[in-house]
Amino acid sequence: MKLFLAFLICSVFGLLFPKASVAHGDVHQQILVLTEKMQASTNRAELLLRRAELYRMDEDYLSALADCSAVARMDPTNSLVHFVRGRILFDKKKFSAAKAELDRFLETYPQHSEALLIRARSWRSLGETTEADKDYTMAINAAAAPEPDWYYEYAQMLQAGGQGTAALAVVDNGCKRTGAVSLELFAVDLAVELKDFDNALHRLDKFCSQSQRKEKWFVRRGEVLEKAGRPAEACESYKQAEQAWVALPRQFQSSVSAQQLHTEIAASLQRLK
Repeated sequence: MKLFLAFLICSVFGLLFPKASVAHGDVHQQILVLTEKMQASTNRAELLLRRAELYRMDEDYLSALADCSAVARMDPTNSLVHFVRGRILFDKKKFSAAKAELDRFLETYPQHSEALLIRARSWRSLGETTEADKDYTMAINAAAAPEPDWYYEYAQMLQAGGQGTAALAVVDNGCKRTGAVSLELFAVDLAVELKDFDNALHRLDKFCSQSQRKEKWFVRRGEVLEKAGRPAEACESYKQAEQAWVALPRQFQSSVSAQQLHTEIAASLQRLK
């Protein structure tokens, strides 16, 4: 039975939890298709779980839970149903109930990264940040390719709890594993919050050296220098931003975002006169 469940999890998860978002109309059509397939299929439990996930995506939680209950009646040993039900209950904001279902699933599959992640989110929603910390760590370590958002939300939780240094360590780990620019930028913000301005500036200098469009990085550098109480250096950075902006081709200068940035640069230079 465990071999069958392992096969079922490998084959079904990709269908249950696709990366791309699905429009409501597509969900409704897929529900109809699955319902028709059930009439002649010998894999009724698998189809019910797939349909339960589609109902969850459509926020029809009552129908989603009904499909899970049907699977549980067919096969009380099916572990996957606890994962699917836990995910549904989490979306319903029934965090204690969601955690209980995920606990049962993780008894059989303790290294399942997505189940660990959803349980971490459940712990966090319940205010149990110590337990959430453990599950975020295990989820990230168990995943072959963790999403940048996993690191981001984990670090945000630590940041909110006054653990800025730990949050920065999490983000740095995420930067190494994912290479996500969004995490690199969050690391700059965390370093500034910790008043580790040289750290933040070092990161921005790296961005600037690797970018063809340097004006926005010079602006961000100026902002950090202002916060560090170094107005003369900040003014110099804003001047570099102005020079980089002037060097842009005219078609780039005329964009709304470029115009807004130029206005910001001018205001910063005026402020530091």
